[in-house]
Amino acid sequence: MLSKQQGRIRSLYQVAKAYKGQDQIGVPSLTRALELTNYGDWGKLDMSYHRECPKIIQPNQILVRNLASSLNRHDFEMKTGYIQPYLDICRKTAGEKAEGFELPLVLGRDFAGVVMDTGPDVKLFTPGDEVFGATSSFGQGCFSDFVVVEQNNARHKPPNLSFVEAASLPYVSGAVMTACCQSGLKRQYYKNLTGKRVLIHGAGGGVGTIAVQLLKSAGAHIVTTSLVRSFKLLKSLGADETLAFRAKDFIVDLETLDKFDLILDIPGHCDGFLLRCINRRGSYVSFKQRLYENIHEEDIDLAFGMMKDILLTKARLRMKYGCKYYYFSYMPPHPYYLDYLLYFLEDGTIVPVVQDVIGLEEIPDAMKRIEKEDVQGKTVVDMMLLPEEARQLHRGETEAVGEIAEG
Repeated sequence: MLSKQQGRIRSLYQVAKAYKGQDQIGVPSLTRALELTNYGDWGKLDMSYHRECPKIIQPNQILVRNLASSLNRHDFEMKTGYIQPYLDICRKTAGEKAEGFELPLVLGRDFAGVVMDTGPDVKLFTPGDEVFGATSSFGQGCFSDFVVVEQNNARHKPPNLSFVEAASLPYVSGAVMTACCQSGLKRQYYKNLTGKRVLIHGAGGGVGTIAVQLLKSAGAHIVTTSLVRSFKLLKSLGADETLAFRAKDFIVDLETLDKFDLILDIPGHCDGFLLRCINRRGSYVSFKQRLYENIHEEDIDLAFGMMKDILLTKARLRMKYGCKYYYFSYMPPHPYYLDYLLYFLEDGTIVPVVQDVIGLEEIPDAMKRIEKEDVQGKTVVDMMLLPEEARQLHRGETEAVGEIAEG
């Protein structure tokens, strides 16, 4: 049931779209999307109101009217062109024409919306179904009103979640599960970790808030690092201890603690001091992939990049510290992770943590703001919000929830 304020905003939005010449009934031939037109430190993100609406090409694809998406660090890496050489290698290896998925490129990996059409081999969905999921990094993304995805990369949206809440979850949840699997924990991350000590460095954002919930539910003792303003949030999600990583004696305080069995380094490249805090035979996972740097900065192919990664980094550090050392950067969409996400949502293990809700046109400003500040939870894009109304609506709903809680 829409509130009067939400209904008013949606009406304004419909008027704005009609004014821009877009059809409100069915699937239009042209659609709205935020396009990356050039790589760079800030990239170049331009709104397009005349982008060709994506079409179903493969028989197992669905066309989704996208109602919400969210910002992930992967979008920032793609915007700068940081992982573009690696993605081109993967596209060519898969037999896809790389330039067909290049500029102008639509970023955004998460989606939540309504199925508009299905391919002939689709068995899981029918038009009108409410779905959510994440798209592959190899193709076009979700900062658009319409998205085409393979049916295996989508699941039915839980009825107790709004589209905004649902869009905050798939990519970061899959990232945490993938990182845990790659770290050697295999499926234990959702089973018994009682007695295990876990450090989550940089835990205040989307990935960290999911990691705290998931690993705490398995019985681990969770220590987090973040800004002081995130302490209350992280404690409420299950963190046992919190450290301020900008404190003067942060490294000294960290090294006085008992050593950890698993370290998730979400900012990445903090191994210089974090590895001194890990147990021998423990696992360290960096969420910043050095393999991409090898390819991007030194103009070498994938095979040489992997060789350098294994010989010069992983093997050396394993010999020095005795731990398993892993890099991880993006989550390849997989139905396995979406199925477990649904399971965790159903039993209450995971709850969405939404920091801010913005309109599609506000994404460039939000990306600049996030790069300068440490965030709490996820920034979600509500496709139905006009830019000037987005924060005002979110602020009003947050204050209302706070008043109810206090009362």
